[in-house]
Amino acid sequence: MDPILLAHIISVITTAIAVVTLQLRNMRIILLGQIIANGLVAAQYLLEGTISAAGICAAAIIQVTAGYFFSSRNKPFPKWLTAVFVLVYTVIAVITYRTPFDIFSYLASLTFAISMVQSRSSVCRILLVFNNIFWIVCAVGTGAYSPVIMNTTLLVTTVIGIIRLDREDWRAAIARLKGREKREDGEKQENF
Repeated sequence: MDPILLAHIISVITTAIAVVTLQLRNMRIILLGQIIANGLVAAQYLLEGTISAAGICAAAIIQVTAGYFFSSRNKPFPKWLTAVFVLVYTVIAVITYRTPFDIFSYLASLTFAISMVQSRSSVCRILLVFNNIFWIVCAVGTGAYSPVIMNTTLLVTTVIGIIRLDREDWRAAIARLKGREKREDGEKQENF
């Protein structure tokens, strides 16, 4: 079978898995979907010849598996472990660097690493918006076009998830900020 055709098939499967999991609130299910999706995406990037992205996705499988382990025990993902994965992603990016666009796979890995320490799925989804944008730029720049379609779909789906699932969280956060601003303005006026 043609490797590019196989990459396209993997892209469709990965997109379906990610679309479903990104619409959920349960972080464990999101993480399980991420484990599967990262494995498929690593294979897809290998088939299309983007070694840096494949290596980063392979490391992400380990990071998400660790995240799933901690989440299943109702423990937060340790910040020190995030630092270890940032170091791993940095080493992979340096070793596999071939084009300036490989930097975007590294930036995607950093946003992904940060998303893993989030306890709220709403914050995780915001970080995944940036993650998808970085992957799209990386894929276009390195000529791996299957991920462009997949990540564009995931970007749209993530935004839909934010609107559908997280709008109340964001409204509450904005209301808290507005309340703080009013209190600060009142304190400034009292000082005059």
